[in-house]
Amino acid sequence: LNRTGIQLVYSQGFHPAPKVSFGHPLGVGIAGENEYFDMELIPTMSLSLLAESINTYVGNGITIHEVSPLPPKTKSLQAFVMQYVYEFRGIDTTGVEAFMNKKEHIVHRDKGPVDIRPMVIDIKLTDEATACLTLRDMERYKVRLDEIAKEVLNAKGASELEITRLEMHGKTDKGWVRPD
Repeated sequence: LNRTGIQLVYSQGFHPAPKVSFGHPLGVGIAGENEYFDMELIPTMSLSLLAESINTYVGNGITIHEVSPLPPKTKSLQAFVMQYVYEFRGIDTTGVEAFMNKKEHIVHRDKGPVDIRPMVIDIKLTDEATACLTLRDMERYKVRLDEIAKEVLNAKGASELEITRLEMHGKTDKGWVRPD
């Protein structure tokens, strides 16, 4: 961002840092198709020129498609996003229907048992080895893709599957929406 000529806003204190915030991180080996980040800046150019300027310097495979202003006091991406759509490839679909018909599915985490069934909102099978899953963080617990891979898709773990995050959503009075 420094090369683009954008004038970023910095935090105050002994170690000022640019006010840039990325959404929920992707795990190692997981691709993302529609990722978001927030940054505070001193406006010196149009939004379209800003996107063009950033695209000149980002790495291969990354493109800024849109830049839009956020109203003051907007929730951070970390606070807003609670629902995700992932595509899983290379899966075993034989247990999907049984999982979706369960009322609960308990897994054991370090801090105790967690019911992951309410985290799996929807599963759409696109072929015999591919599915799109809509997953939602719960109030006290976050979705863990490794648990989903093992418990829902009969995989040894997320690392043996090809996983792409397609969408992220947050809850508003209009329902679940993208953070656009």
